[in-house]
Amino acid sequence: MLKVDDIYEHKFSFTQEQVNKFIEISGDNNPIHYDSTYAATTMFKKPIIHGIFSTSIFSKVLGTIFPGNGSIYMMQQVDFLRPMYVE
Repeated sequence: MLKVDDIYEHKFSFTQEQVNKFIEISGDNNPIHYDSTYAATTMFKKPIIHGIFSTSIFSKVLGTIFPGNGSIYMMQQVDFLRPMYVE
């Protein structure tokens, strides 16, 4: 059981193929997520992962790993401080 000031870590990464599937599912086909040529002209310099896609890892962790299967989280507040890139 975690206590105040404990840290829980879960390593993960997303591939471009997974990002492409998210583009298909979400309909968010902004070229910043898949077009290297376009992304090179932006402040990010290469394609970035959708912010909301990156937060989907919380569903996996909270619903199946910690605290365990069947858990449901009811709220999420997120600030996107830095871009995430595919591995």
